[in-house]
Amino acid sequence: MARILRLFGHEVIATRAPLEALELLTSESFDGVICDVMMPEIRGPTMVARAREAGVDVRVVFVTGSPLDEVAVTGEDDLLTKPFSPPALQAAVQRMLRHGS
Repeated sequence: MARILRLFGHEVIATRAPLEALELLTSESFDGVICDVMMPEIRGPTMVARAREAGVDVRVVFVTGSPLDEVAVTGEDDLLTKPFSPPALQAAVQRMLRHGS
């Protein structure tokens, strides 16, 4: 995903470690976050909830392999179901960025 988003001109910081992502979220400023719902160590919605509890205001695109995970996504966040195309990813990011401004 990071490679695709860079091709679309986005600046991307990527990590495969959810707890590292949580640390980054609470120590730096981001326009948005893309994270999988099911991750090792911590689920994506839980990670985002912890960041928001710490005062982080960020829009999120959750990525899932199962449409049943939709119940975990509320508010202005978005859900992208795998597999998805690069244009679908770009469209989700554009929606996220519009809602975050």
